[in-house]
Amino acid sequence: MTAAPLPTTIPSLSTLPSEILQQISTYLPSSSVISLLLVNQSLKRAVDHWSVWRSFITNNPRFPNGIPRSAGEESWKRYVLADIKARRWEESKRSGGGKLKVDVQDLRWLPMLLVVEHPVLKTLTPEMVIHLAIQISPSSQTALFEKSPSEDGADQKQRLIFPLNPNTALSLPEWQNKLAGSFCLAIAHMSALATQKQEQAQRQLQTEDRDENDNDDTGESSDTDTEALNPHTPQLCKVPWFNIHTTSPSLSPANRQKLITALHALSQTAIAHFSTEFSLAISEYHIASTSISHVSHPPTTSALTLPLSHLFPHLPDPFSTDCVEDFGACHLRGMATPDFFEQGEWTGAFAYTGLWGVRTEGGLRGGRDIFDCVGGVNRMVQLSGFDKPNERYEFVIEPVIRFRRVENNEGVGGEGEGDGRGGDGERGDEDGDVFVVRSNCFYSQMGTHVLELRVRRSTGLIGVREWNAEGVGKGDGNGHGKGKGSGSARGAVLTPFGVVSAMGVETSWMWLWKKEWSGAVEGVE
Repeated sequence: MTAAPLPTTIPSLSTLPSEILQQISTYLPSSSVISLLLVNQSLKRAVDHWSVWRSFITNNPRFPNGIPRSAGEESWKRYVLADIKARRWEESKRSGGGKLKVDVQDLRWLPMLLVVEHPVLKTLTPEMVIHLAIQISPSSQTALFEKSPSEDGADQKQRLIFPLNPNTALSLPEWQNKLAGSFCLAIAHMSALATQKQEQAQRQLQTEDRDENDNDDTGESSDTDTEALNPHTPQLCKVPWFNIHTTSPSLSPANRQKLITALHALSQTAIAHFSTEFSLAISEYHIASTSISHVSHPPTTSALTLPLSHLFPHLPDPFSTDCVEDFGACHLRGMATPDFFEQGEWTGAFAYTGLWGVRTEGGLRGGRDIFDCVGGVNRMVQLSGFDKPNERYEFVIEPVIRFRRVENNEGVGGEGEGDGRGGDGERGDEDGDVFVVRSNCFYSQMGTHVLELRVRRSTGLIGVREWNAEGVGKGDGNGHGKGKGSGSARGAVLTPFGVVSAMGVETSWMWLWKKEWSGAVEGVE
């Protein structure tokens, strides 16, 4: 019996049905599937299917929250490509291939992976991204913004005066990259804080298991903790700031958009340094009270799921055409609403940087900034009984911040209207883009506060007015607004991490965040 002749050609992958090829592809590493696309057009048409890319995302521990549900079919592939980029980073770090550094092109995928809580976060360090954020130096204001005179010709570049509508040589795309880089820097700082807190907790547990008389290791760990958290020099006081006045005839729409993007970038750079320096101040008791009781720690990545959830539904795809541009404002749709401000309690801190770190005639003044913590121990309020129903005020001064929506023309405790300017410098709500929220009267360690925020939905810029419990307005960004009932008018920015504002005199700062975002809250005395 004669055997059947062997086939003269061996079937190739290209001859298999598309459904079989797609099923095979789901068992391959994602990087191998990318290589498969390069073999020929036939394989590419068969394998390059959204169901294949989806298989690499669903039930994947590297995407614990999946990807935004609003994503289209092309989104699956883009997130897989971003994951491949991230894996190369991780492999490079494990192999000790030198210091990793984020390239500007990486901003087309890295911020999106950070929002979906991808494990690339564990690879990221502030040193990897700081060059893509705002460069901080004593001359950074001059480097970023050209000298801009005020309307009366006075020099707006004086140390204690914020410039108004300054000129900047950076283009809008450059500022958009700075904004994405500043977001990554803030996340990297918060990740470092979370890691450090975990390591401190582990060391504390190990120490408790040892003989209580053996304190050698404990002391050594404490020194290491401080050094790891300690920035070489304070950076928050060096972050520049300015105010925007959109009614100025010299401000074109293009420059307005550029300055709005610049303020968002500066605010997130400020948060990066604020979080680290504030955490260090708490650990060193370098705050406005001798007690850290009831002090809320700044957010860390261990508590960021909640704030980042506001970005998640509106997140642009990695590598999409305008992904960097769209990323900078994607949080506004979920956060620039009255409901976001009214829901839940807020907390925060005021950083009185003063002239710390600034060279004066007598050399460098002082040491670190002083942080005034919302809800921290305020002896005057507590001893006077103002934190309970009392005869002096019709209200209780509370340790937390609550906002409620008010009408634009509603006065503050009958103390006067003010002009409502600040933030983007606009009044009223002619276009329906502005809403106003006002806080309860709350206390920090050094004072009492009432805040009114005029929030512009489309830009996230906020006009801030502030009073104390007596109705006396506090100074604005140029030292005005001290009279009773006048309020202050300064600019603030709504970021993915809360509300940030430079408070004016000697570049002090305010950062407010939802209390549930706090990394921790110190216990009762």
